Amino acid sequence: MPTRPSLAALRRIALGPGLIVVAVTAGLALGGRAAGRWVMDRIVGAKFDDVSHIDTATAAARLAGPAPPLLLDVRTAEEYAVSHLPGARRLGHVPGARHLDWRFAFDDHGKLRNKAVLRAGFEQAGVAFDRPAGAYCTGGIRSGFAYLLLRWLDHPAPANYDGSWWAWAADGARPVAR
Repeated sequence: MPTRPSLAALRRIALGPGLIVVAVTAGLALGGRAAGRWVMDRIVGAKFDDVSHIDTATAAARLAGPAPPLLLDVRTAEEYAVSHLPGARRLGHVPGARHLDWRFAFDDHGKLRNKAVLRAGFEQAGVAFDRPAGAYCTGGIRSGFAYLLLRWLDHPAPANYDGSWWAWAADGARPVAR
């Protein structure tokens, strides 16, 4: 968790529209996700109305709407085909989701690909840069990366389904594809 002086310093930073803030944490084993959410909620959440993280009910409502967004499942191909999460209530993926393994963003040397290649990869998966698109994975971390890539590529309406597959599969009322 951030110290009081570091929080005070972060609050003094001039945050404004168009600025993307990323909270980098120590990792899941050290409570990194919870810490990152806490920092974002305390520092960024109160200042920005358009934080694009959505929950299960919002994702389901948008997908059932008259103009549903394209939904990307950015897990590995194996996870997409049959989610193999230990203890998962159900296996599979969100119906209608397109698959795009998040690792497509890196070349064979682990370097992030250039914008043209990234955009082409998203477009090949069905992303249109003139309509909403969202991403999910297992728990919202890899899809958060996809969200940041879409923002970097100037997508006007990306979203990260924060609960991702864990939340969708846990809700017995939600449909599942295999």
